[in-house]
Amino acid sequence: MNFKHFFFTISIIFSFNCVYTQPIDTIYGKVKKIREKVVFLTEIENPQLLYYDDYGHYGFRGPDVTKTVFKDDWYNTENCYFINYERHFDANANVVLDLWFTKEDSLMNTYQYTYDESNRLKQEINTSENNTSIKNYYHKKGGHLDIIEQNSDVSYFFHKYEKYDKNGKLLREIRYHNKGNIKEYIYNYDENSNLKYIITGNLIDFNDYTQFKEKKFNVDSIDNYYKSTINTYNENNQLIKYQKLIKRYRNNKIYIENYHTINKEYEGEKVVKTSGAYSDNKPSFFYYDYDEKNRIIAKYCCSENKKDAFRIRNYTYNGDQIQSLSITRHLKEGTKVDSIKFSYKFDDKNNWIEILKTVNGVKRYKWIRTIEY
Repeated sequence: MNFKHFFFTISIIFSFNCVYTQPIDTIYGKVKKIREKVVFLTEIENPQLLYYDDYGHYGFRGPDVTKTVFKDDWYNTENCYFINYERHFDANANVVLDLWFTKEDSLMNTYQYTYDESNRLKQEINTSENNTSIKNYYHKKGGHLDIIEQNSDVSYFFHKYEKYDKNGKLLREIRYHNKGNIKEYIYNYDENSNLKYIITGNLIDFNDYTQFKEKKFNVDSIDNYYKSTINTYNENNQLIKYQKLIKRYRNNKIYIENYHTINKEYEGEKVVKTSGAYSDNKPSFFYYDYDEKNRIIAKYCCSENKKDAFRIRNYTYNGDQIQSLSITRHLKEGTKVDSIKFSYKFDDKNNWIEILKTVNGVKRYKWIRTIEY
């Protein structure tokens, strides 16, 4: 098992947008290289891209986040995020090289990956215009993994220790930051191997010590440990509640407060309702309708009652691909409807190589994919 991928799988269930509408993007054949890029066909672009750079006002956030955000925007909105990369694979289908580009196809970031004889990630090198970071993975017997990251151009050092059980479940994680901060995460599972809760503790936190040096409590005491994540499951082992808690300081005291809550309701295997809120904010509600193939055909947002939803997304399919999206918004000034259609081109292995996104009758975006087998 690739430990990096397992931890990412744990993290993904915590996203508030926990019910996505993205087709299963299976690639047929043994792939050597993939090149993907989106092309804007008009001057109308996603407004968020105007605030910062080609990758939005947050800038480039790495391969995984960028691809997830792009696909979510592509299939669920009338807008389009940006993507432009080239990915190389080895004979074992491992990613060995990622090249990320700007709109003008200038090289921006390079990611190189090497693997050991057991096909486990051994080294990751990230090179950009301003710096290079090297992350080494040291796998040891008994499920022990040390990850050490160094940056060649700035004063940065990071060491993470991870402990896994024989089934590849993450049990413990300790993060050593370059400023001396040490944080520990302890993962607990129920009898059905579901992640039940995470205990977080600051073994040493110099930020806390500097800011609260006059306080009486000890930052590296057992009192500094708390449950930062709590998951609740039903009798079918389905996640029905997720809670994220954080530690806050007020009046020289530590308070553990709820930061984020997600609730999910099911009919059989299908999620039919989610609700969630940050801290004391008003919760948002989402409802979902499905077709006979258990594909989402409608999303309702964001009112407590489904019939009062002020944004409704409707989807149609052609085979495994989304064919159309209709977004209805009930606004104060009236009802607005956006109609989005997707048209596809395929290669001789039945992999799509081009998707044209048409918004309200205007061809707006083209997602191009070149596959080398």
